[in-house]
Amino acid sequence: MFISLTINEKFKTLIERVDRYRSDALSFSNRTIANAGVERIVQHAMAAAENQICAQTVLTPLDEFAARRAEQASRMLKKRVRRVVSNRDADYAALHDVRIAGKRLRYSLEFFAPVLDDHYLAAIEQLAQVQEHLGHLNDLVTSETLLREYAFQLGEPHALKKAVKYLGEQQQLHGRVALEMLRTGCQVGP
Repeated sequence: MFISLTINEKFKTLIERVDRYRSDALSFSNRTIANAGVERIVQHAMAAAENQICAQTVLTPLDEFAARRAEQASRMLKKRVRRVVSNRDADYAALHDVRIAGKRLRYSLEFFAPVLDDHYLAAIEQLAQVQEHLGHLNDLVTSETLLREYAFQLGEPHALKKAVKYLGEQQQLHGRVALEMLRTGCQVGP
């Protein structure tokens, strides 16, 4: 709490400017999406998917389908974890691939939980723990990228430099923790 307060005070002006830019960007995005007719496009896609499902002649029982999807997502995640764990110099991109594959598996397991075996519940918990660190890492990398990209507009070069340094240190910390979790054999799938 004390560290957060100190960091917030140190970067207060910079944070306020970033918040203003984020708010403006959100408003612009909402207007753009509304004007693009995305809702109509999604409804059309849903109708097409429903037609395709109804046209199938052989229906797979839901529990079999769910287990097959969970197994596919699990294999994809384990492959990416092996790649990261075997590489001493695993970079952010490799960890990001693990994060995306982990999200696919976790969301599949959560969605199909009512028809899957209970042993999947432990996998969901472990995935959540690893994803927490990988999510923080992703937030930090994205924040640094955006700060660098909009540095001129944000001003505050001294505070910006300190903020980028702080984000870099936090990236290293969260990356190491996530890698250690993966290397020590944290189960990331059923």
